[in-house]
Amino acid sequence: MGGSRWSEEFDVIDVTDPLVRIPLHNGEMNYYRLHGRYENGRIIYRHSYSDEELKKIRERVLGWNRGEGFVFFNNSDMCRDARRFRAMMKEV
Repeated sequence: MGGSRWSEEFDVIDVTDPLVRIPLHNGEMNYYRLHGRYENGRIIYRHSYSDEELKKIRERVLGWNRGEGFVFFNNSDMCRDARRFRAMMKEV
């Protein structure tokens, strides 16, 4: 059974980084987790998201969501990036 079919059948939420891949299932609730930049298969937590990256995340999240979406920043500048992202979301 593929991941998409599995997540739909068992009604689970696929947690994904919207800059890395599309969620397996675009349900009524989606959860996005941002750890930082990826280099050679490793996560670089010491990353501050650029305005361009945040706009791309916003575009993808709004395009994929049919209901609620939660975006969690787990990088070194998580508080600053989350505030900037929240401000960008209010512009929509």
